[in-house]
Formats: sequence, structure tokens, C-alpha cells
Amino acid sequence: MIVSTVFLFSLSALMLEVLLTRCFAISQWYHLAFMVISLALLGFAASGILLSLTRNGDRQPWWLQSRSSAITLPVVYALFTLVTFQITFELPLDYFRMIIEPWQWRFLAAAYLLLATPFFFAGWVIGAAYAAHPEKAAMLYLAGMSGSAVGALLPAIFLSLWPPEQLVGVSALIPAALMPPAAACWTHQHLIQRYGNIVARCAAIMAGVGVALLIVSTGYVAGSHIKTIKPSVYKAQSQLMQLPHSRIAATRATLRGLCQMVQSPFLRQAPGLSLHYQGRLPTQTALFLDGDNPVVLYDIKNRDRLAFARLSLLYAGYELLSASPRVLILQQNGGSGLICALAAGARQITLIDENPLRAAMVANHYPLDHLRVIDPPARHYLAQTHQRYDLIQIDSWGASLLGSAALFQTPLLTIEALRSCLQHLTDSGLLVLARRLLLPPSDSLRMWATAYEALLRMGITNPSRHMAMLRSFDTYVLLVGRSALANPAALDAFAQRCSFDWVHGPGRGVADSNRFNRFEEPFHSKAVDALQEAYRQDRQDHFFAQYLLDVRPATDARPFAGRIIHWRRLTDLIHSTGNRYYSLFLSTEVVVPVVLLQAVGVSLILLLLPLTSANVRRHPPPLGPVLYFLLIGLGYILSEMFFIQAFARLFGDEIVSLAVMLPTLLAASAFGARLTRGAHPAAMRILLGLLIAALSVTAVSTGAMITYLEGYPVTLSGPVSLLLILPVGILLGTAFPMGMGHLLPDGRARAIAWAANGCGSVTGAVLAAQVAMVSGIPMVAGLAALCYFGAIFCLGRRARNGGTHRFPAISRSSFES
Repeated sequence: MIVSTVFLFSLSALMLEVLLTRCFAISQWYHLAFMVISLALLGFAASGILLSLTRNGDRQPWWLQSRSSAITLPVVYALFTLVTFQITFELPLDYFRMIIEPWQWRFLAAAYLLLATPFFFAGWVIGAAYAAHPEKAAMLYLAGMSGSAVGALLPAIFLSLWPPEQLVGVSALIPAALMPPAAACWTHQHLIQRYGNIVARCAAIMAGVGVALLIVSTGYVAGSHIKTIKPSVYKAQSQLMQLPHSRIAATRATLRGLCQMVQSPFLRQAPGLSLHYQGRLPTQTALFLDGDNPVVLYDIKNRDRLAFARLSLLYAGYELLSASPRVLILQQNGGSGLICALAAGARQITLIDENPLRAAMVANHYPLDHLRVIDPPARHYLAQTHQRYDLIQIDSWGASLLGSAALFQTPLLTIEALRSCLQHLTDSGLLVLARRLLLPPSDSLRMWATAYEALLRMGITNPSRHMAMLRSFDTYVLLVGRSALANPAALDAFAQRCSFDWVHGPGRGVADSNRFNRFEEPFHSKAVDALQEAYRQDRQDHFFAQYLLDVRPATDARPFAGRIIHWRRLTDLIHSTGNRYYSLFLSTEVVVPVVLLQAVGVSLILLLLPLTSANVRRHPPPLGPVLYFLLIGLGYILSEMFFIQAFARLFGDEIVSLAVMLPTLLAASAFGARLTRGAHPAAMRILLGLLIAALSVTAVSTGAMITYLEGYPVTLSGPVSLLLILPVGILLGTAFPMGMGHLLPDGRARAIAWAANGCGSVTGAVLAAQVAMVSGIPMVAGLAALCYFGAIFCLGRRARNGGTHRFPAISRSSFES
């Protein structure tokens, strides 16, 4: 039964991790969920430290010595999980007030401890199994990886049926599957001698059924009382719901997110609208994903009210086109791009929304013959279609909280994506990108540089003649033509009519850039002019290195469009914001390194904690094997994060990539563990060498492989991609069970190794995000290969001489079956 126990607790812990990520993505933002859950997973490492301090050699822990523990363990675990979940989301924790309310840090610390509790408990059970049974390391690892794979897959199946908070209750009760057979066996064992075999069997069956019914009823009651997760009060949906007569008209949920339709008489969404517009806006309805990133649906029954679109920045591209254009809209959020196309009299409109729920709602709201709404990944569509368009617009405005989206991948705003869009334009066609205007100039500068590089890769020698940028006070629009802009005078007349300022355009200078929406200086125009001059002198790399923020063009290897800090210019950045340093503390580019330092610090404390024990100081574990497990934990999670991040472009969504890649890797690792049963210790170096080679090849070739697969439907490219990662996944599953079985002399050392592996995994999860933002996603796989290369050196001579110990004789426990 020990294998079943490891399987069920691994399944429950991984399922809980995925569901907590979804809960925090709704209640806060992704990067704050990332912070809390990453440190909560240190519970696994802490469990190994406790085991090392409490074990006595290879003596079995108490829970392996009686069948009654199969009943008590799931009950205690379920209680811990449900209670800590409820308390965590009842805490008056407000991340945005931490700078001015120091006691908020106490609530944050409480959230860490509460969320770590169920992971600590599960890690303690699993770690004790490894410590007591090194001869079963491969089988236990197989069970743990298989359970984790199932746990990662179940939320993708059931989130469309139940909300994540109720599925948390389900995950907490999963280990309770041990209770009915344990109750039946206990009943049969105690009644067989007194009442005979038949009566004992009947009683055992009744006991098992009774316990099962008790579990189901308890789960139903617990699920009905679990707190409903609500979006943060700082999100756009929560702010809208504060207004009178606002209501949620429809709710749909999948693994991609919680999609809610909100109706309100006070909804007014018209980004980039000229102040000259004096009319009424049409009635609007908003679609929110996890409480943010709204897509606005407009009432088009009264076509006269669509006139506002002709006085918005997004309409600038239509001023340069002939009547009745053919339009493609790539919609991530926003919604006004479609209204501009309708106001311009587009004869054919294709709208792509990669979220199937939103795409269905948009299609239902606009039942137009010349509008086609589809939901494939946009890059797939561009790679497969031969259709050309007069105008392609990318509707991507980002999250409502500036700075919170640095970790979100935006594969539509990379050099490769913009080049693909330009190749699908007619000769006189235009690519239109409208975004928020930020100070200091960052997003506008990066998008200009990205478009410039895309034009260069198409063989255009003077890209600046193909580009124009206008701005209002808080919005800008970038126009990119496949040919040089033919009629900039018409664009200038549009800018003067709507009181928009030039940022960049053929023949336009600083005098045209600060006429209507005035700043102290024309900051954006000066920044673009300086970058343009740097390109003329072939000194663009120097410009990017010296600029206040990291505004290098986004690529498929580094598809992050959010603001990223140059740390050596941090003082200058704070000074540029009027010394409002607190504005940086909730930005993702600051949160990630802070969490990384926290994870490293807590990991060091946990790993040094066993030295407080006199017994451990007298018999310290071998340093090499402990470092080995630290490095393979770091390498495994880096490999895992690499595949999830890299294949997000193929699947069109990071969440879908996680739901597909994570179970596949875990299942492949389980199979790899199965192959190591009975393997000679000398095979460890060979397998690690093969893994390093596979990761190195993967880091170099994955980008090209994904580009090739985008030319095929997801139904074909998805399964093929899974087959391609299986060899790496299988090799990833060999390092841990062989090390646990051959490198460590006793149970205490194996417990510390389990803790080191957990510390490496948690640190690697944060490190992967930082490396991807700064150096690109392929570097994550390269760093994973480097970790496994270091693990080879930690083996020393152990792997050559067949290990350093024999397995201790362990008596068969009544707990096993």
C-alpha cells in the first residue's frame, strides 16, 4: 500500500498546486500567485528537514507500521488543506498597501505558512517512503510521477464543470481513497477469528462501503461551504461592479480562465478617442477573463453611434486605405478594433480570439454575414493561410495594472509575428498596433524597434519610411506598411482634425509631436528619433544597453512585451518617477528577483537547519550526493519550465501549454524511473550525459521545430510535439531514483537529499522566469543542462564502484500489500 499512498498524495499535491495557481490568478494577478505558491512549495523541502531531524537510522516511521495510519493520514491531510485554504483567502491581505501598512507583511507571512502546510504534510509522507525504502526508489518515483501527471491533468478536465475552489476540496480528499480498503482490511483482520470468515468478509465490505459514503458526503458538505474566489478589488471587473446596476450576465470557466459577461449602464470603453467627439457612445457589454483583460462588445443596432470610431486613434490606418477593405483582427483584449472596421465599411472581417469562450460570445453578439469569428492560435492561422488583407490589427492592451504583465508571453508582438503579419498584407496594406502610452517611453519604443527589425528582415532598406506613430495623452497607434506610406498628408489631416500628436512619421519633426496632448517635453518623439539615429549608425545595441529600461525588440525566444528594468539604471528609473520608489514593488520585473532571493535564502536556512542536531553533526551526510539532489531538482524544474514556456506559442496559451506539457513530462519521467529498476550504478553517468546532450539539442532546435509545426493544425502539431519531448522526459526521470537508491548511506541522508531536491525545485521555478525575461527561453534549457553537468561531478567515484552502501534489511510491514 506504500506505493498507492505515494501515488495519491503526489496526485493531490500537484492538483492542489495547479488549482491554487488558478485561484490566485483570479483573486490577484499571475505574478502575485507565482510569488505565494513558489514559496509555499518549500513545504516539501521543510518536510525533508523534519524527517532528517526525527529519524533514527533506517527505522521505519510510525505511519508505515500500522494499517490505522491509512485512515488517520488522509483525514489529517484533508483537514489541514481545507482549513488552511479557507483561512488564507479570509486574510485581509492587500499587496498594494504593504509599503504604507507594515502589518500587511505579517499577513503575507501567514499566507506563506498556511499554504505550505498541506505541501509539507504531503512531502513528509512521500519523503518518509523514500527514506525507509531505498530499494523501492524507482517504484516510488514511478508512483509519484504518475500521480503528479494525473494531478496536473485533472484540473484541465474538471474546471469547466466546477469552480477551482470546490476542486480544491476534491483534491484534499483524494488520499482518502486509501481509507475504504484500509477500513475493510482492519475489520476483516479483527473479526475473522471470532465470527468466522464469511461474517468477517461481509462486515469488511460494509465497513469499506460505509467509509466511502462518509467520504462522499463529507466532500459534498465541504464543497458547498468553501469560500467563492472573487477578483481583486483593483481589477477592472471589480471596479465596474462597484457601480450601480452592474451585474454579471453570464459565467463560463475552463482551464484557460474564468470568463464573465458584465452588463453596466456606466461602461464606457473607447481607447484613444478624440476629445472632439461630443456624441453618445453605444451601449456596451464587457467580457472579463479572470476579472481583467476586458473585451468590450458594442451595440451595433444604431449604426449612427458608431461614428465615434472615426475619431479614435485606432481608425488612423483606415485613413490611408481605399473604401471597403478586407480586415484581419487578432484580438487578445480590447474590442474597439472591430467597431473601427465596421465604421470603415469593411467588406470582409476575420476576427481571431484564441480563447474559445470569448470567441463564441463575440460571434453570438455580432451576427453579421461579413464577419467570421474563429479561435485557432493566431500564429497557426498566419502560418497556414494564403489570404491577404488590406489591414491587420492586433488588439492587445495588456492588463489593467501596469507592470503586472512582464511575465505574460505575447507571441503576437515579436519580430517574427510582425513579419508574418506584414507578409499577409496586400502591397498597399497596413499593420495597425494600438497600445497604452507609458512614461518613461518603453512599450512604444519597443514596438517601434520590433516593427523596424521585422521590416529589415523582409529586405527593406529604409524601414522608417514605412512607419508612422500617433499618440493621444494615454494611447498610441503604430502604423506599419508593406510599402512606403503613400499619403502621409491624409494622416496629418486626421491628426489635426482629432488633435492627435505625431511621434514618428515621414517628414515630421519635434514641432509636430507636442501640440495638443502636451507633456513637459516630447519624450516619446525624442526617444524614437534617438533610436532611429542609432539604427542609422548601426549603434542600436549600444542604445538598448544604455537606455533607462530594457526595450530590446521582442522575439519568439524572448516574447515578453511588459516593462523590464535595467538593474544598473534602477536609481535613474526611480528618479525619473519623482522618487516614487514604491511604484516598482508590485511590478513583475521587481517581484521575480525578490522572490528568487527569498527562495534562495529560505532554502539555505532549511538546508543548514539539520546542523543544529548533534547527531547530524557527528554523522553528517555526504556533501556530494546532497549537492547532486539539489542540482537535479533545479535541473528538472528548469527543463519543465522551458517546455511550458517554449510550447506556449504552439498552443496559443501558457495555461494550455502547462496542461499539456506538464502531464506529458511527468508521465515520461515515470516511465524513465521504471526503466532504472535493476540498473547498475555505473549507468548514471551515461544517462546524465545523454540527458545533457538531449537538453542542449532541444535548446537549439525547439524554436525552429515550433515554427515548422505551426504550419499544421493543432490536432496534428500538438501530438507530434509531445512525441518529440518524450526522450527528454524519459531521461529526466532516471536521475532521482538512481541517486536515491545508490548514493546515500542511510535514511537521514535520504531525508536531507529529499529536502535538497525540493529546495532546488522551488528555486528553479523562480529562476526560470528571471532567466527567460532577461536572456530568453532557450537559455532556461541551457541552464538545466548545466545543472545536470554539475550533477555528474557530484557523483565522484560512487557511480563507478557500484555505490557506497548496501541496502539495509527492512522487515515487511503490515502496511505493505
